[in-house]
Amino acid sequence: MDESPAVALVNSDAQPYWMDIADMLFAPDGYDYSSRYRWRWVHDDVEPQKLKGKRALLIFLGESQGQSYYLPLREALITDISDHGPFVVIRYRLGRFVDLGPSAHQYTVDFDVRLRRGMQSGNIGVGKEGHLVFPFAQDDIRFSSREVDNDHNWTNLVREVARSAVFKDSVFLRFDGLVDDESEERLTMEEGRFRLRSGRVYKIDIVQYIPERDGEGRTIERPKNLDFGSLELETMEMHINSLEEKLDLLGRYDDHTFYIVCERLHDRAISRVAVVGKGTDGTYVPSLVFQVEITQFKLIFVGYIGFLAGLLFIGISTVIPGTELILAAAGSVISTAGLIFLER
Repeated sequence: MDESPAVALVNSDAQPYWMDIADMLFAPDGYDYSSRYRWRWVHDDVEPQKLKGKRALLIFLGESQGQSYYLPLREALITDISDHGPFVVIRYRLGRFVDLGPSAHQYTVDFDVRLRRGMQSGNIGVGKEGHLVFPFAQDDIRFSSREVDNDHNWTNLVREVARSAVFKDSVFLRFDGLVDDESEERLTMEEGRFRLRSGRVYKIDIVQYIPERDGEGRTIERPKNLDFGSLELETMEMHINSLEEKLDLLGRYDDHTFYIVCERLHDRAISRVAVVGKGTDGTYVPSLVFQVEITQFKLIFVGYIGFLAGLLFIGISTVIPGTELILAAAGSVISTAGLIFLER
């Protein structure tokens, strides 16, 4: 994969696309997402069929007090392109958030100025009626990581997004991790899904944040009762059970945890988990649906013991007269069974 983004993918605060921004801020690294664009929004220098496997920079185009602004959000890896005649769908896998640094708002202002200059020199249309997919050449974008104050950086991004008035009734959520409750192992998405083990309990950690002020310092008025709705957990298959089905969203900031239990299986299974946001009084709460693969919990040493025991039977059959056929046959069956168990 290229080290620097090759293309910019812009999502604006126009209806209904602004909800995609809240969803992108919610989703974990490795999550599969997509955006659709009319061809007139795609710059002529972009060849979509050559974008697969390229990095992209996801950018939010908002409007604050009558002035549009560009905000870099996170990196992505383009995984597929679909041409549907009058429009194109670009699918990508979400990566790290952009690191706005200690002076988040100034970073946003500087990025906006530099981006517009580059767009003008490349004859790229600016604004919601301009180009939303175009070549991207800046190589100085910083990206954050969980180890480097990522939660603080994420709240900076939220405040800059919240400069747009369309988010005045929105709850912002962050998927903070899927964690094995016993080992405390924090799982990462692989190929667009989480891999769980049957018989285990997992925690789904979610951070809720509603800023009191936006990136420019303006107060964001919200209802005084601070009851913004709820999160509900839905499991799409029979292989996963939830210990909580609903968590209330009370107050401007909080963290929430759902517990799920994977049933014991004799084989692997694919399932889905949905965190469904339900707002009150017109509040928008993002939702998230992700895929999980549940694998059998293996006692690997049992397979090895079976395999070695089978070899031992075969070896004994060569030194004890009259037992060749019986022990060799038994050894072959046991060793084969051990190998099959290891392969499962």
